[in-house]
Formats: sequence, C-alpha cells, structure tokens
Amino acid sequence: MEILWASNINVDPHDMKETSRNTYFVMKNTYLTGPIPSDNGLTNIFQNLGFAADDTTHEFPWYGQRIIELNESGDIIWDWNPFDHFQMEDFDNHGHTWMDGYIHMEYDWTHSNALWFDENESAIYMSSRHLSRISKIDYPSGELLYNITLPPPYIANGESYLGNNLLFNFQHHIVKLENGNYTLFDNGNISNQLFEHGHRISRGIEFEILDDSTCNIVWEYSLPPALYGHACGSMQVLENNNRLIFTRGVGANPDRPTILEVTYDKEIVWEMRGNQRYGWYRAFRIPSLHPDAFSLTVSPYSHINLDGIEMNGVIIDSSGIVTISIKNESDYRQPYQYTISDNQKWIPRLTGIDTINSQEQIDIHLDYNFSHVVRYTPYSKINIDVVPLKHPYAIKQKEFTIFDNSNLPLDRNRGQCMIDHVDNIPNPFNPATNIKYELLVSGKVEIIIYDIMGRKVRTLFDGVQDAGLKSVFWDSSDDNGIDLGTGFYFYTIKTGTDFKKGRMLLLK
Repeated sequence: MEILWASNINVDPHDMKETSRNTYFVMKNTYLTGPIPSDNGLTNIFQNLGFAADDTTHEFPWYGQRIIELNESGDIIWDWNPFDHFQMEDFDNHGHTWMDGYIHMEYDWTHSNALWFDENESAIYMSSRHLSRISKIDYPSGELLYNITLPPPYIANGESYLGNNLLFNFQHHIVKLENGNYTLFDNGNISNQLFEHGHRISRGIEFEILDDSTCNIVWEYSLPPALYGHACGSMQVLENNNRLIFTRGVGANPDRPTILEVTYDKEIVWEMRGNQRYGWYRAFRIPSLHPDAFSLTVSPYSHINLDGIEMNGVIIDSSGIVTISIKNESDYRQPYQYTISDNQKWIPRLTGIDTINSQEQIDIHLDYNFSHVVRYTPYSKINIDVVPLKHPYAIKQKEFTIFDNSNLPLDRNRGQCMIDHVDNIPNPFNPATNIKYELLVSGKVEIIIYDIMGRKVRTLFDGVQDAGLKSVFWDSSDDNGIDLGTGFYFYTIKTGTDFKKGRMLLLK
C-alpha cells in the first residue's frame, strides 16, 4: 500500500493516464471570463443580478480543464488549454449547466472527464461532458485534429464537426479499442430532446471513425429508463467480447447503481446492483487483484537427515539436474528477472529476464554433472533471486544447501585408490574427534575442515605421511584457535589424485 508516485499539484480528480515514459496525463481547471447567454431559461435571473447576459459581454467566470503532463518529479512538461483551441460559442444551452453556474456563480464550461492516450498514433482523446464532445489532439504539437459532437442548435458550430449522427451527450469514459473502434458511456442527459421517444436514456456505444470524416455506430445498448444515469458511468469491452456497463441508475428513484455484463447480442448474463448510497464512478473487470503473485520452486528439494542433522535442501540424484521453476500465478503477463549463483562455482552464475504468460512457468535446468569439475567440498550453497520487474517489492529470495550424495568418485579420471577406511570417531562429538583413515601409499596429505556454508575453517594437516593407518586429532577450533559452535562440519582428505570426504556433527 505504499504510494509509488505523487504530485504536489492539485488536479481534477476525473482521470489520470500513465505513459510508457513514466509520465502522467492529468487535467486541471483553468479560468477565463466569458459571456452569459441571452436565450437561456436563467437569463432574466442573471440580468436581475446585474449581468448583461447578452451573449457577448465577457462578465462571468468560465472554467475548463487543461491537460497537463507531469514527469516523475511532478514537473509540468506539457500543457494544453481548451480556451486556446475550443470556441466559446460552443456551450451547453439545453441541459443543466447554467443552473449549476447560477448556484456556484461560475460556469463549468467543458467538464472534461476522461482521457485516452494512444501512443502508437501519438494522440490524446478527451471527453468533454458539458460540450457532449470527444476531441482528438495531436501530441506533442497540441493541434486539435477533430471534434465529435452534437449538431446545432445543441452545439453552435456542430455542423463543422464530426459525428452529428451519433447523438451521444453528457458522455463518460472514452476508450480506443485494439480494432480501432471507440467506446463510451452515453449518459443521455438531453436524449429526451434529441430522440423521438422523449425519455432520458443512457447507452453503451461502440463507434468507428472512417478517414477522420465519417462516424458510425457499430454497436449500442440502450438501458431502460429506470437505469438512466445522469452522471458517472462506463463501458468496458471484455476479453469474451461481452460489454461491462455501469450506470448510476438515477431513473429508478431512488438511485439504483447497476453493473451489467451484456453479450454482443444484447443479452444480460450478469448483473450487480448497489443501493442508493453507492456513488460509484466507473466499473472495471480486472483479471486479478494480485498481479505480483508468483511462485518459485526447486526440484528435487526435500527434507534431509544427515547423521541426525535435520535440514531442507537438495541431494543431487543420478541425473545431475536441478530444476528452478518460476510460475506466474497472476492473471497478467509479467517480466521476471532472475539471478542464480553457486558459492562453490560448481555451475556458472546465471542471470536473465523472461516474460511469462498468465498461469504459465519457465524451468531453468542446472546441470550438476561433475565430470568436468574439481571439488574440494561435498556440498555448496545456491542463492536464487527472482524479481517481478513491474512489482519489484515482491522479490523472492531462496538459499539452500546442495549435496552430492552419489557413490561415484569425484574425479572420474583419477588413478588408483590411495585412501581407504575413512571415518571420524566419535561422531557426533564434543569437544574433539579423531579423523581416521588408511593411507595405502606414502605421499603428501592435506586435511581441511569446512563449515556448513562451505567456508574453510581449519587446515588440520598439510604434509607428507608414510603408508599405514592414520589418526588426526581435531579439537573443534579454527585456524585462529577459536572454538567453533554446534553444527555440521565436513572434512576432506586429499593425496595425489585421490580424494575422500566425510561429515561430522559437533554438539555442545
């Protein structure tokens, strides 16, 4: 629940879109003085307050929504102002907006409520509710490419714009689909004036734009009058091509906020209703609430009992293969970065980045065939780090011990056996033990003690010995004379080309 990014700039709360450049498009109110219409139902009331209300005298505060782009530091790096691109002759004169203007003594001119940024065509689509308008804006030039809106008299300059036939009004939630079409939720606040049915009807619509000149509705779903929503609302095309539609349902009296899943053939297959206190804004179906969910498994991995010591780890089987599996447990395609290292360098360090589809996994096979490796300890430590790159806080780290428990000689090219009958007595021991072995031929002998982490703690003997039965005493201290603690230790005996190992337990 940590905040990943925040800006100190107060912005409009309707929408925010993140780009692949880690910048953010938001909206912010901007003001300019404008006129009051002379033919509105409230004209006389404004005139009684001393306003001219003559269509031309700039005497009343209007505000619209700028689009601003913020970088990761919260600085404004791009700005688009509707007063520079929209004509103030275009305003709502048929809905409720001037009543709101009278109540608040400022006019909410555009009430822009949704953004969509298409990075492929470098364009911003903006929904301006009070203008019943969808605008396409070139980025970064800011050029207004076109408006889709109502015809006159509802919008004064409507004939010069696109989509007069769509007749959506006071809409929310503009989205561009992968097929190039667009969807929105048509609130329909003045649909009783636009359509012969005479009712306020909300719709979910999908439309196309051909050659930036012609607009056609390709799918629409009209909600019953009881589910008319004067504000809020959304429509989402689901993966199964059904449509998830949300409406405030103010026509039910009292409000009946409702979410519907509707098939392309307009059959309702799922419905959720809230009570009148549920003032939702938009509704989305998301694949999962846990996009950071993934698992990390190691095989073979088991509980091990070595000379009475209980631990979890890997005993290498005859195949010599250890498998590391990373499974994407979320319902989103995710990239993962992994690092695998062996502190004895029996295998090379592995790093990589793999993108894993939802509910799928990758398997990384570690080849522990030791024919090409000279080892001085019978065990090693493996460290694994896996980071979901879009959710780095969810890093998984695993450390475990790996043992070679085969009866095969460590060096398969060595000569004849030169060491036999290796053991330490007592085992377990406290505080000392004797490492016993038989040297079959005279030669240089090296005996080294390692701890469970594979670190050398004591060189017990390094010299020449004659053939015969031998015993070397160890008092459980390291090379600095410091007594070691309880734990699992290993010893190695090396002479010529022969190599033997053993394990022992110090209990204090």
